[in-house]
Amino acid sequence: MLSHLKEYCDSLVMLGGKRWRLTEPAVSILDTFDLKAIRLVQGNKANNDEYFARKLYPNEDAVVDVRYRRYVLRLTNKLLQIMQTCPIADTMDARKAISIRCMRLLSSAEVLLRTQGYKATRLELLEARSKMIIPELAWFEPKVFFALAHSEHNNRQRSAAIALLQEFKESCAQATIVSELLYYWLQIALRVRYKSDIEYRDRMILAGKQLLANTARKPISGVIGIAASRLATSISTLTHDAKIGLRWLERTRQALKQESLFDTTSLLEYHTQRAFIFRINHDYFNGVVDARKAIALSSPESSAWFSNMNTLVLMQLQSSQYQAALQTSNRIVSRPEFRKQPVTRRELIAIHALYAKVITGCKDVTLTMFKDVTDYTVDVAVLRLLFHAEMNNATKVQDSIVSLARVIDRSRKLRSDRPLWLLTRLLRFMPKHAMDLRECRTTSQFCKYESEIKRTRFMPSDNTVISPLAIWKAFITNR
Repeated sequence: MLSHLKEYCDSLVMLGGKRWRLTEPAVSILDTFDLKAIRLVQGNKANNDEYFARKLYPNEDAVVDVRYRRYVLRLTNKLLQIMQTCPIADTMDARKAISIRCMRLLSSAEVLLRTQGYKATRLELLEARSKMIIPELAWFEPKVFFALAHSEHNNRQRSAAIALLQEFKESCAQATIVSELLYYWLQIALRVRYKSDIEYRDRMILAGKQLLANTARKPISGVIGIAASRLATSISTLTHDAKIGLRWLERTRQALKQESLFDTTSLLEYHTQRAFIFRINHDYFNGVVDARKAIALSSPESSAWFSNMNTLVLMQLQSSQYQAALQTSNRIVSRPEFRKQPVTRRELIAIHALYAKVITGCKDVTLTMFKDVTDYTVDVAVLRLLFHAEMNNATKVQDSIVSLARVIDRSRKLRSDRPLWLLTRLLRFMPKHAMDLRECRTTSQFCKYESEIKRTRFMPSDNTVISPLAIWKAFITNR
């Protein structure tokens, strides 16, 4: 029961922001005892139901009994009421906010329709219809038209009801197309574990391409375009064919413009998706341009701003723009909202910032900074190697080479990454020749490995932030 309460509280934080308890619905519904319980839940001061019961009733021998269960149920119902009327925070993703507002309007319209409030129902349904620009809401559109037709039928407006029923039929056909596009999109996006899963995904990719080809033969609406763009982007990332993703993004843009639905949010998504496609297909310079446009369109307090900034830093690092990456990472960390971001995103930004600082030779880098990013084992080993190489500490450099090679050799996945494996073999030659690059190049095997790694411009998997070739170039800069 406590886990359910935590989910409600976390959802309200995302919905209404950190100060959701000060909103009008919360102030009018929650009492002092409820606020005490919520502070215990949000402060992680209760690990289980029994401990939570003792905290709620400290002067009694509290247990998880009927009284406790009834109170948690009452509090859950109160939080549910607040969730339905709480103002949506500005920091929430625009598409999520639109979806929540749409579902709230549909809920109110359903109540009004069943209680014969036909005029008010029409207003709620029309406003909900204007917000149905998300593919997941496609099947709610036929319900809206059917409810409007039912309302016109009650008002004895036969011709209007017939017109709305025709729109109901067309919206059903559109929802069917959207559902099929989303079906293949999710099938392709599922994680694969076995060889049979990869073969099944390849079949889904071929079927998805055929569906996109059939969809392109007819005029499309904005909702169909958004669903098709999702499928095309997934296919583009897996097949490394940027054309199909970019082509469908452009078609969706034109369709939304014809329907007068291409607003700032749509433009932000357009540039974000383009940046993602360019990054996956290693076109970093075009990706940086679109990432900067997406950053300019997003609010600095929103999560989209931090996500786009992190993408920008990553592409700057992968295109060897290390000084620009350092400036961008410093800009991210300097924001006061940075500490409010999820832990995984903070760690990802931190590892990117460390790469920029170490490669550019910043003097404020210390070994204690590596302790904050322990989840990235290979990257931490690489950063330690580059850090000690910058400090010209030969003993530590040799230890770091052994440590990095040990990490890669122990994992089958890392060993199968040929450029990364070549990097470790090149590094192992260095201690044998007193860390002298010229001496290493007198060895035929070393020259063979070096010429091979130079032909691998990009790494085949996301095992390190920058490519093994870029790591090798950064290591031998001072050699």
